[in-house]
Amino acid sequence: MDKQIYYTNILKVLLSLMILCVFFVHPIQATIYGSISGQVTDEETGKGIPGIGISILGRTRAEVLTDAEGKYLKNLLKPGKYNVIFNFHSPYCRSSSGGTLYINPGQNIVLNSVFKIGGSVSGRVYESDGITPIGSATINVIRYGGGVGKTETKADGSYSMCCLCPTDDYYISVDSNIPGIAYIIFLGIKVEKGKDTNVLDVVFDLDDITGIEGIITSSIDGKPIPDAEVAIWNYKIIDPVKGEPIEIGSVNTNENGYYYIKNLEPGEYKIYVLPPVGDDISYEDYSKLCKEKESIIIKKSEKTKVNLELGFVSKRK
Repeated sequence: MDKQIYYTNILKVLLSLMILCVFFVHPIQATIYGSISGQVTDEETGKGIPGIGISILGRTRAEVLTDAEGKYLKNLLKPGKYNVIFNFHSPYCRSSSGGTLYINPGQNIVLNSVFKIGGSVSGRVYESDGITPIGSATINVIRYGGGVGKTETKADGSYSMCCLCPTDDYYISVDSNIPGIAYIIFLGIKVEKGKDTNVLDVVFDLDDITGIEGIITSSIDGKPIPDAEVAIWNYKIIDPVKGEPIEIGSVNTNENGYYYIKNLEPGEYKIYVLPPVGDDISYEDYSKLCKEKESIIIKKSEKTKVNLELGFVSKRK
């Protein structure tokens, strides 16, 4: 036999043995997947609800829909931590989080959800005359202690938000989106199952000068700070869960550092100013730059002046 062929065959044998050794010492580990399954049912009838979307977020991201019997199944999920969200579907309410869970290799987790019939709120938003509608006003419908959702008014000033869970612990914040106009807040809004709660018409008195104004400047170079955000709270408008005042208005300073928020109810307020910084700053450093002032008394038909300084130098020229 030719020596070159002989040595070539020897090398092939040795190489094969090396590969086998590596395989037995470090065997290939196949992923053992898990799965999530369950059923979405109607609280009253107990029947399954078809077409409900379920978002599965984690090592594997997936979207599934319930079938004709309200059942769903998602397999081939890599082991790990997942958040599961049951997306609401009219006329059911927005109770939709399945929560956080951990899937082990080969495990099937059964996660069911019971949907409740929701209610809705509606209303209209007008200017001072009570006739001229305000389109594109922002309506935030909020449960005490946490947010729910928002919508906008149509060209005729009307709005409607469905699929709210029945309870009496909502409030509505209406933002006209007209710069410098305070929000209007409705507290203690009750939503009933299968019914529409018609909130009273919202009228913004655009001619009411009652408000707070001032100039935000730098304590470092004395120059005005444009684009600073000025937010205000009324001590009488309280979120009963958090026990904190609810924000009732915000505006950004102009190029001269000036701000003005009007259409306020007389009373005691606090103001909070946030500097115009980017995202490349820590929360601790950002908090140090902010400025708060409390116990500001607002009187009817007066502009209360509050100037503040921030330890911040604007980069704008």
